[in-house]
Amino acid sequence: MIETLKSYLDTYDDHGDGFVRMEDYGPYRSRNSGYWMASYFICWGMGIILSEEDRESIREYDITMGNVFGLTNDYFSWSVEKDQQTDRVRNGVRVLMKEHNIPADVAKVMLLGVIIEQESKAAKLKEERLRQPVSEQVLRYFQAIEFYVGGSCYWHATAPRYQIPE
Repeated sequence: MIETLKSYLDTYDDHGDGFVRMEDYGPYRSRNSGYWMASYFICWGMGIILSEEDRESIREYDITMGNVFGLTNDYFSWSVEKDQQTDRVRNGVRVLMKEHNIPADVAKVMLLGVIIEQESKAAKLKEERLRQPVSEQVLRYFQAIEFYVGGSCYWHATAPRYQIPE
């Protein structure tokens, strides 16, 4: 538990604002967003114990769900973050702007496409995993993570703090 929290705090405090490619930003963002810490606490709180074999069998799915989680926050928080006076705006919209030399409105639409692609990828990865024998713990984990990420995405879409007219 302590290692998970330490890893999150180390990543959270890292100045990760120099990214110019989404492929580099994605893994950083899922760690920085707190996805891995939250998934750890979900397992702990629900008594979900995944074997190393189970963890490895859903690793790519978990990474993809972390991408959905972090990038959805970026999408909905951009309208607030873009004008903040800070030395560290960590946002996929900004990364896409730099990577493709495009304006913010185009980058935001592009980010939405990336999120949808990641959601589709997660669904396919889960479907593939369910074609094999699966433990009760993995089934519970799938359900818990989908509720967590889905609920978080809903919150970001409806939170008053992000409802700023553009």
